[in-house]
Amino acid sequence: MNEADRPPKPDPRCTWDERHAVWVWPDDRTPEQKSADDEIAHEAETRDWELEEFLERHSEVPKP
Repeated sequence: MNEADRPPKPDPRCTWDERHAVWVWPDDRTPEQKSADDEIAHEAETRDWELEEFLERHSEVPKP
């Protein structure tokens, strides 16, 4: 996308992500906030994996 087609820059600190064609806001979280967010994301990924594994084990069609 060329510069003329881009939407207006929402904030002077934003940068343009060419791959996704979006404005990216800077990550201004404190190290403590980032650590807490990463921990929550990891817990959610673990629960998703456990749910997927459970469904695979309990969704099999019994053989006659």
